[in-house]
Amino acid sequence: MFMTAVSLAVAAVPETLMVIVTLTLAFGVQKMAKKHAIIRRLPAVETLGTANVICSDKTGTLTQNKMRVRRVWSRGDEVTDTEDAMTDEAMEVLKMAALCTDVIVDKEGDDLVIQGNPTEAAIVRAVEENYHTKAELEEKYPRIGEIPFDSERKMMTTVHKMGKKYISVTKGAFDVLLTRFRFGDLDQAAVVNDRFGKRALRVIAVGYANLLKLLLKP
Repeated sequence: MFMTAVSLAVAAVPETLMVIVTLTLAFGVQKMAKKHAIIRRLPAVETLGTANVICSDKTGTLTQNKMRVRRVWSRGDEVTDTEDAMTDEAMEVLKMAALCTDVIVDKEGDDLVIQGNPTEAAIVRAVEENYHTKAELEEKYPRIGEIPFDSERKMMTTVHKMGKKYISVTKGAFDVLLTRFRFGDLDQAAVVNDRFGKRALRVIAVGYANLLKLLLKP
């Protein structure tokens, strides 16, 4: 009876099962290769199918290694998506932020090449794509002084000539700048910051002020 049962079990398994399994795994390897994932050993495909956690390098794998400005908010204005038409208030925020950057902008044919800090490059790119260039802004509002960004202060400040007066522009960490703002709805700003944070967006605050007196020499 035992031998009969074993014979039935063996007979129930088709002879081509190993070939079918191998071909199935091979097709899986082929599909993954088209997505630039190289599998060197076939059993790894089966192991990968049972994985619950995958550790990966984020930049260039889960992300595109490209930074862009996605949302803009200013006092008394609605949140603006940069892919939509920009409001005057949102554009003013971007213009001020672009003045407070140190990136270098070049053009190679029709392509815009921006060298420097990725966050600053994203800000300038958003401005360049919305009818202004950094060169135009710097010509209209020439920089006459600056306080560079440092890890302790967590912000950068530049001073610009605007006609017969001067303005200072500061950009940096939201929580640091929020305590320095004297005008606007700070509670609403905190709510917007929380909304942006939940979308996994990097939040940069920008503020500017008219200077009553210039304490440094141009």
